[in-house]
Amino acid sequence: MSYIAALVVQNFRSLKNIHLEELAAANAIVGLNNSGKSNLLRALNLFFNDEVEPGRPLDLAEDHYGPWGNRKKQISVSVGFDLSSSVFSFGKKFKAAEQLVGYEPLIRRTWSFDRRRTMISRFALYNQNVGAFRDLEDDEVRTVRSFLGLIKFRYIPNHIHPSTMLEEEQGELQRILLRKLRSRLAKRKQGIEEGRRGEERTATTLIFGTLRNVAKRAIQPISEALKAANPEIESVELETGETLDDVAILLGHFVKTAGGETLPVDLQGSGVQTHLAYQTIHFLDTSFEQFFGTRQAVVWGIEEPESFLHTRLESYLAQFLFGNENVEDKRFQVFCTTHSDIFVRHADIGILVQLVNGESKCETMKPRDLVTEASSLGISRFVHALYYDHGPLILVEGASDKLLLGKAYDASGQRPRGKIHSLETLCGSRYSGGVEQTLKYLKENHRALKSRPLDSPILVVLDWEVKDKVVNEFRKILSDHPTSGVLRCDVSLANPQLDESFKGIERYLSTGIILHADRQRWLRITRPLDKEYPLSVDRRSLKKAKTLLANYVSETATNDDVQYLSKLTLEIDSAISSRLSAQEGSS
Repeated sequence: MSYIAALVVQNFRSLKNIHLEELAAANAIVGLNNSGKSNLLRALNLFFNDEVEPGRPLDLAEDHYGPWGNRKKQISVSVGFDLSSSVFSFGKKFKAAEQLVGYEPLIRRTWSFDRRRTMISRFALYNQNVGAFRDLEDDEVRTVRSFLGLIKFRYIPNHIHPSTMLEEEQGELQRILLRKLRSRLAKRKQGIEEGRRGEERTATTLIFGTLRNVAKRAIQPISEALKAANPEIESVELETGETLDDVAILLGHFVKTAGGETLPVDLQGSGVQTHLAYQTIHFLDTSFEQFFGTRQAVVWGIEEPESFLHTRLESYLAQFLFGNENVEDKRFQVFCTTHSDIFVRHADIGILVQLVNGESKCETMKPRDLVTEASSLGISRFVHALYYDHGPLILVEGASDKLLLGKAYDASGQRPRGKIHSLETLCGSRYSGGVEQTLKYLKENHRALKSRPLDSPILVVLDWEVKDKVVNEFRKILSDHPTSGVLRCDVSLANPQLDESFKGIERYLSTGIILHADRQRWLRITRPLDKEYPLSVDRRSLKKAKTLLANYVSETATNDDVQYLSKLTLEIDSAISSRLSAQEGSS
């Protein structure tokens, strides 16, 4: 969920005039050292928390763009919000904020000097009706501040060691777990027999037994995530003590290794500490029920989280920060500066920052394009197109096939077992689709194909009319990768009211879509002389209308319109599942 949908920064450090729109839940900010990418995070921190960095307030004379000279100085940070998600709720307590800002506010904060050279801060709200900002009165400022309090912005600089992050959060972790403990004990109070009221030892045992259970349940998702990323770790535990005398040292993190030894977390490597720190802080920030409705969303600004991490941990942390799908994460947004292609590949939006004549320039782009651009600029490493996505790759003949299959998956409410690509989307516009080009590409990149992990097969999906000879050529080139293979679409799943003149995936469209295309003169359709079906199509018109048809179906089609395509998606998923299962069985 992109709670922050737009950001405008003027005259802050290297950000003279930055306009960013269509921001997403996961935003990767990439640039060379000193390009100004961290200034985007600092600008957000200034907007939400009234400080440039933790413990470092704004110095207008120093933090203004081009601080030299006596001209009037003013720094401006404007944030556009999108609160349209049903998860976000103002509630009765913040009704005034709801009425003032609405659900898509654009709020501007400015900092400037008055005549006495005292720095003053102002708030303004954009008025859609007049197309301009309106400065807010003191009572309105308090209302806007109450609204901003519903969104926690956490800035995590890269110079903070993960062990320090964990130490700083121990008090918050203890507070949350003790509150859970009180709630659990209150529920169990009536279950204690009257005759045991005087047994202090039993009551104490109950308290600490319950606390251990609460801590275990709270730490479980963190433990599982860390275990998945680190095979040498068996579990992560919270030390809760056994008696009242132990309360003073409550809640130390301990890591149990695969060999059975339990060690304090500060004796683990920096990579393990980093992963544990982010997991713990995420748990604390997204425990929304602990804040009684006063926290509705969490936004993180993180500097280079790949520090201290090897590639495996880097991948797991990127998936955790950018790929979480828990209910709480609908309220979670991340802005992350990075030099890592792995983090960019997991992002929703990429932001390239470059320093030009002392001024930072920002450009939003698709993550796949940013990975290519960043490698050419020497920011990050080159990533082969066949290594870009982890997991199964569903390679179809053309962009229209990708669009139509994507619509079929969306209509069924199912996610594909892998990433769907044609050569155009996998490698960029310099490639065209088609059977011959796809086969040529796989032959030219055979070494990369062979090097894909076994849990990341390629399934080439060919149209129903492709000849056996061509299918066998694909099988041959894919045979060196044990889990990869080829699937020719089963023609028996196609629309029976369309004949063999419908070459390609369009034979799986509904009759209603085809007749609509005929009425719109996209296609030239004919019927048999003695019956209504099957329909035939002029092949030249079909070739010209492929993109038009795919876009129309993607935008307007109903479930009935893609019923045959949905059968095809089941066949594709089954083919991938059987290949992965066979590999697991052989290993």
